[in-house]
Amino acid sequence: MGKKEKTFSTVFGSSGAAASMAFFILVMLFQSPAFAEDQILAYIDPGTGSLFIQILIGLICGALFCIKLFFSSIKSFFGRLANKIWKNKNG
Repeated sequence: MGKKEKTFSTVFGSSGAAASMAFFILVMLFQSPAFAEDQILAYIDPGTGSLFIQILIGLICGALFCIKLFFSSIKSFFGRLANKIWKNKNG
């Protein structure tokens, strides 16, 4: 049989998520100051700063919640294991 031709969808998948991520990276790359002809004069206004702070707080809270769930599942696993061992030993 013939060799299957490599297309964008066979390499990156057909979901389109990788394609949109690659497009986003390319757009951000070409908007970087390295490609600008003049100096870019920009600032972060208070609304944008507040948004960044809210995102940071949300990420921290989400990470702490995930860690809590992870360690509570480990704690419950070892608690059930210890309970089974104790029942077999005394029961």
